[in-house]
Formats: sequence, C-alpha cells, structure tokens
Amino acid sequence: MANRREQTRKNSDPSTDSGARAASDTAVVLEDLLVFRLAGESLGLRLVAVAEIIRPPDLAHMPLVPPSLLGLANLRGIVMPVVSLRALLHLPDVAADKSTRVIVMRGDTPVGFVVDGIHRLLAIATDQIEKDDAGAGTSDPTLLDGIIKGRSGPQIFLQTADSPKVVVLLTDSTDVAQVQGALKVRKKEMSMAALIPGLPIQVEGSMNADNQLVASKIRFKGNDFEQAQAIQAGLAETSAKAS
Repeated sequence: MANRREQTRKNSDPSTDSGARAASDTAVVLEDLLVFRLAGESLGLRLVAVAEIIRPPDLAHMPLVPPSLLGLANLRGIVMPVVSLRALLHLPDVAADKSTRVIVMRGDTPVGFVVDGIHRLLAIATDQIEKDDAGAGTSDPTLLDGIIKGRSGPQIFLQTADSPKVVVLLTDSTDVAQVQGALKVRKKEMSMAALIPGLPIQVEGSMNADNQLVASKIRFKGNDFEQAQAIQAGLAETSAKAS
C-alpha cells in the first residue's frame, strides 16, 4: 500500500507538468510545443505560454485599429483582443473554416491568435531549439537588404537602397542559408559559394573599425538564387561567344 501511495505521488508531481522537463532515464531536457498550421507551414508555441484553444468567438469590431486586430471577444467575462496571425505577418487572408482555431495566450491580459488549425503536441529537446539573439544585448545588429554586385575573396560588394557599395566581410562563422516556405521560417544551409553577383540577400552583422559590415547571418530566397544563377550562366555564354 505504501508503495502504491508513493507511486501516486510521483505520478502527480507538478514538476513533470512544466513546459521543460527531463526525459525519463536520460539527461535530455524536453520542451513541450503546441504545433499549429499557418499558410501551409507548421509553427510552434511553448505550451507553458498557452492558456487554452477555442473556436473563433463572436467579435466586437473596433474602428481605427490595425488590420491584424480582428476585434474583441468576451472570454468568460474578460475582454480579449483577437489577432490574425496571417495579417500580422502580412500573409494573404483566407476565410475561416472548421479547422480555424484561436490560441489564447497565458497572461494577466489574455490575447487570442487566430491560426489555420492545430496540428499536434510535440516534445523536443531544448538543445535542438535554436536561439535567435537578433536585437538582444547592448548593441543592436545592423540589418541590410541589397544585391550582390561583386566579390573579392572574403569581401562582398553590396548595393542597397541607400548606398551603391557596401563592403560585407565574410568570416568562418558567417551563417549562410536559403530561406524556404511562405513564412520564410525554414532554412537550407548553403556554402559561401552560393553568394554570386546578382543575388538579392539580407545581411545581419555589425560594423567594424574599417566601416565594413561583418556578416553573422546571410539569407536569400531560393527563386532569387535560381534567377541569379541563370543570369550568370547567360553572361558566361555571351562571353564565350564573344571570344
């Protein structure tokens, strides 16, 4: 009987219900995620931050508000703003259907986010969750969008809307990747050889004493890469004919 009570206490230990927990018989710490669907992509929220999931409620519409704020709902006597994640992320709007759900976030003032549907619960090792420190710390990173106009060794010459030539410095730790999907949340690691003239890129980094942008991250779209390759192939063919 004592063993049975002890087992019951172990099973009801509240520490096992937290978002981050240790996997049984291993040293791996797991994080519980709520995976939802949006514009054909699978995204996740930490389960500890989610209060509940509800069907789209009746809304009181407000004038002169951002397009992402769909309205206010009455959640058991509490006024809750309901926000469209599609509008917030500048994605095309779609009509709500039977799969549409509202994820209510935990907090003193609840907020509901409208998503296309709920997919599943997922336990993932915390060391597999990539932390994005962009914008964190005492100095903000520099973020530039531009087109590669040339390259010399570890230097890329970038044309931006504000400058015809920005020198971007590549290092061994520069993370180069091609973004994929409607939300650009999936990435495919690429080599620095993919950084060819004519390719539109987004560079994140910090300026050095020589006024060069030392790149920590470089991102580009797959279709932009294919276009840049086609342009380079056409230039090479033209040059070969001319010679």
